[in-house]
Amino acid sequence: MIYLVTATLNPGVALETFQASLNVAHGWYRFAPYAWAICTQEGSVAWTQRLQPFVRPRGNIFVCRLDAADRFGWMSNDFWHWLDEHASGP
Repeated sequence: MIYLVTATLNPGVALETFQASLNVAHGWYRFAPYAWAICTQEGSVAWTQRLQPFVRPRGNIFVCRLDAADRFGWMSNDFWHWLDEHASGP
């Protein structure tokens, strides 16, 4: 499954540290400054709990399942390739 993760990190949290926590996913792709697509079998609650130390108490986070079957937009070729590779699941 593909999930969308958007986050505003707490002050002082390094982006690299946050992204290292995404490595437990089967794959992830950062497509905007604070937005990632992740391929995982875990749900939104598990990911929110895993990532909350990076965003609480001053930041925010949004995690939701992404339906890649109905898609359109202007993204890099790298993103479309990543999505095609991961949309069918790990």
